[in-house]
Amino acid sequence: MKTEINNDFDNGLDLLIPTVKDRTSTLFTIVNELEKESDRGCALVAAAYLENEITALLLGFFVEQGKSATKELFDFNGPLGTFSSKIKIAFALGLISKETQISLDVIRRIRNDFAHLQDPLNFDVKEILQKIDNLLPSYKTSESAPREKFIKKVQALVAVIHLSLANTFNQKEL
Repeated sequence: MKTEINNDFDNGLDLLIPTVKDRTSTLFTIVNELEKESDRGCALVAAAYLENEITALLLGFFVEQGKSATKELFDFNGPLGTFSSKIKIAFALGLISKETQISLDVIRRIRNDFAHLQDPLNFDVKEILQKIDNLLPSYKTSESAPREKFIKKVQALVAVIHLSLANTFNQKEL
């Protein structure tokens, strides 16, 4: 009986917010992966996941186009080929808040720190700790370990993006 209620709730929720079941399932899978990864892997996977979610948000807003036109937009040399450009346009279109924009930029910088430094780096390094503290300053987490705080704040950012996705509809061609 309880499983039926949960399934009914999940199905009803998916009607209200299309794809929420799949996105939530993927989020929990990603969080499990983040917990298994090294600090470097955690930062890289989290940033890649958030970039994919911002891409989905933009695609959910833009006029629907063919694969070729979409590929040109998001190709590495295209206008939305970088995480940074996706964050900027999502904010400029009003799809994300200023706090979300700033936090996504912090995640991007953390990713870059881990990706480009050859020296060992982890979440306990002072510069990384400061950046984690700047993630979603309005969201106070009870976690004290930097890695757990980072993962919780990534989850919160994903939730914010999912809410934006739920309220975003493709624009119509003029």
